[in-house]
Amino acid sequence: RRVQTRLQMYFDRVDRERPPAGIAFDINTWDFELEQSADLGGRHQLVWGIGFRLHAYHTENNVLAFDPDHRRLRFTNIFVQDSITLNEEFKLTAGVKFEENLYSGWSLLPDLRLSWAPNDSTLMWLAGSQAIRAPTPFDTDVQEFVGGVLFLAGDPDFEPEEVTAFELGVRAMPNATVS
Repeated sequence: RRVQTRLQMYFDRVDRERPPAGIAFDINTWDFELEQSADLGGRHQLVWGIGFRLHAYHTENNVLAFDPDHRRLRFTNIFVQDSITLNEEFKLTAGVKFEENLYSGWSLLPDLRLSWAPNDSTLMWLAGSQAIRAPTPFDTDVQEFVGGVLFLAGDPDFEPEEVTAFELGVRAMPNATVS
């Protein structure tokens, strides 16, 4: 049994001065992700981890405004995935991610895929998964003024957009120059 650990961290800062017509803003982003994987006896390849991201921003409003003009957006995720080798040609991968954000709380995001590799140059797969697009400040907090009058306003009750996706795919390399 071999366990590998990967840790990734970064910080990013953007500071944009106000253009003639627009918005000035600064954004600080802190990101942290810890991932571990383990080969459990050859048949199971397990991957799990946790991630955290924080965006802290402040805007200076002009025509396009945000209310409030500053926020701390926190995103957390926890995930686990098992890739199960069924035989030499077939692999089943099952995973789930729990994702949390300020606007919509926790979401369950499952993924299931079956792959078939009949030879070294061909891979076919079938998959099903669920995903969301979580609301952002552009969806909930934005305000646009035209001639000093509020023209467009975000919806504080904006709900996440959900999708259930199915895939059927083939990747092949018939020879060394064509794929």
